[in-house]
Amino acid sequence: MPKVTVLNVSHEKPLSFIGSVVGINIGYNDDSKERALCCWNDSNAYALEHVTVTLRINGISLACSQLLMRNSTAYFVQESQRYKKNKPDGCGYVVPPEIACNGEALEKYLTHMNACIDLYQSLLESGVMPGDAHYVLPEAYKTNVNMTMNIRELEKLYKTRTERSAQWEIEDLVRKIKLELSKVSDEWFKVCYEIKQRAKEY
Repeated sequence: MPKVTVLNVSHEKPLSFIGSVVGINIGYNDDSKERALCCWNDSNAYALEHVTVTLRINGISLACSQLLMRNSTAYFVQESQRYKKNKPDGCGYVVPPEIACNGEALEKYLTHMNACIDLYQSLLESGVMPGDAHYVLPEAYKTNVNMTMNIRELEKLYKTRTERSAQWEIEDLVRKIKLELSKVSDEWFKVCYEIKQRAKEY
């Protein structure tokens, strides 16, 4: 399970802030949460872009990070493999659930993963630059990412990555993101509730 940490939210009361920002359109400057919720539709969803969140995501696979970064309007900083000069401590790769529950498959998988990491370390010790040595690392290898995203993109991410056909790892990740954001404040809890409810419409 990845670890998600909320590094920053632009506003602790996102709905109140959005309500105050869009109020100018009709001559109001109060922080109406109801006004913000009324904007939550296709024609006025741009209003959700006024609030952003920055997250630290630890322990996802390289494959999952690529799926995550397909959200082109979010901003990402990913741990560079070029500067990973040491063999990872503990389990440095993600094990898919279907493999984890299959004894024979798991044994083969772990043997292959460990061989890849051992080869990576061997290449480094032979003087190969990390940027070249990392080509032998599997897509299951763990990485860390910082991500900044607005609420509109967060809703889109949740909708697309929790549908029935979603890949299991990124689905687990976005559900974890929603869970951690819901703890920030009462209004963030409401935002997360709205995101979840609206995802059911699709």
